[in-house]
Amino acid sequence: MNDRAKNMLNVLLFPLMITLVLTPTTGFGLKVGYYDDYPLCYSENGQPKGIFIEILKETFGNNFNNLQFVYGEFSSLLKMLSDGELDIVTTVADTKERDAIYSFNKESVIMNWGVLVSNVGINSLEDLNRQRIAVNKGDTYYKAFKDMLNSFEIVVFFDEFDTYFDVLDAVDSGRYAAGVVSRLSYLANSENFSRVKQTPFVFSPVPLKFATQKGKNLDVLDDIDNTIAKMKGSGKLTQLFNSYFSIDGRTDFNILNFFTGLIIGIFAALLVSVLIFKKVMSKNISYYKEAVKVLNQEAQVPYTDERDEHSKHAESSKNDTNNGSNIVYDSALGSMMLQKYMELARREGIALSIITLEILSKHDIESDKLEGILSSFIKPGDFVFKLSNGTYIFVFYSYGTILLEVFRNRIHEMARRNGLEIEFVLGHSQFNPNVHLDQNQLIYESFVELEKERHSYKQK
Repeated sequence: MNDRAKNMLNVLLFPLMITLVLTPTTGFGLKVGYYDDYPLCYSENGQPKGIFIEILKETFGNNFNNLQFVYGEFSSLLKMLSDGELDIVTTVADTKERDAIYSFNKESVIMNWGVLVSNVGINSLEDLNRQRIAVNKGDTYYKAFKDMLNSFEIVVFFDEFDTYFDVLDAVDSGRYAAGVVSRLSYLANSENFSRVKQTPFVFSPVPLKFATQKGKNLDVLDDIDNTIAKMKGSGKLTQLFNSYFSIDGRTDFNILNFFTGLIIGIFAALLVSVLIFKKVMSKNISYYKEAVKVLNQEAQVPYTDERDEHSKHAESSKNDTNNGSNIVYDSALGSMMLQKYMELARREGIALSIITLEILSKHDIESDKLEGILSSFIKPGDFVFKLSNGTYIFVFYSYGTILLEVFRNRIHEMARRNGLEIEFVLGHSQFNPNVHLDQNQLIYESFVELEKERHSYKQK
């Protein structure tokens, strides 16, 4: 080829090279696996939907349409990821076992845990002996529950299904007495399966993330982390959750909505305040004795029954610092979850209590360190959220009584162990389905008790 021909070729190729350089290639040919786990990810009319999908839309922008989505059954998707047939899979629980096989992004989208659901009363894990249990094939909660039963030498027979929805449907139909699902799948679908009830048995809290083949597509995971951090900071991630879990079209919980709810509920609260006070006072002695009895048993008796075993698993998960950040929700998501918990407690006849904690001295307190202490205090099935700067709400499911002094002492003890000296006041309220119509009234009642304690604190 002579020089003239070479020059002509270069002239023709130069615009093409410029075009290739300037054209974004992020997402081209990236194969993304997703499955049915509403509302985190699911298929609607053949199109990927859900919270994790929305995060990908934010991450890739105009290049989102260049992603190739593969819908399938969860365990099959993980195998395809291991074999290099997929580049990324959404909504994967980050566990120690999986860390050795896959790479995960750092920012968790949400914490989730497993729950045992049933259409009959189950008071002990021994009630499951020789029973058939519906589970989601390849599910981390299935594995955790199976390991737990093996530790008690309880023999059951597991039947594997492709989705949590299938598990819930199998239990609701009466074909199975019990099943294992994630707590989010139960919250999202509980109204559709009236016979299915959550049992007290919860286990294996884990953060949900995006996963890639080990050491591959790390730049994509970094981009996803940046997106999640921005969405958390702007409140957009909370809005996404609210769009799926909103109650009767409620908007985000904020201070204006909070006080609006207080104004609406304050008159009703005043009318019943005297009756409530008398009722609480009449029960205080029995509550105190019962709480002391339970707490003494927990302090003195080793892990010998199912409830203690759950506590042991929960304590193990608290000490495991490899699985993500603190589990403290923001006010919008926390308030929404509290409303959902109240609905479940009303429908299932389960006790529900909250404790409001307000830090008196907010200066020189490392918020991350403090929230790590607060979140590690709760057990699976409970949660804590930040109502405002220095004010936190603890939500305790299946608790009829709370001994505030024991709670206070444990918070102080854990703070001292972590090099913090904090002063705080507490307020407590117990859910009454005949009185508390929404979460604002329940929170308001705990604030009334908190203000009483604040007044006593100032007198010292």
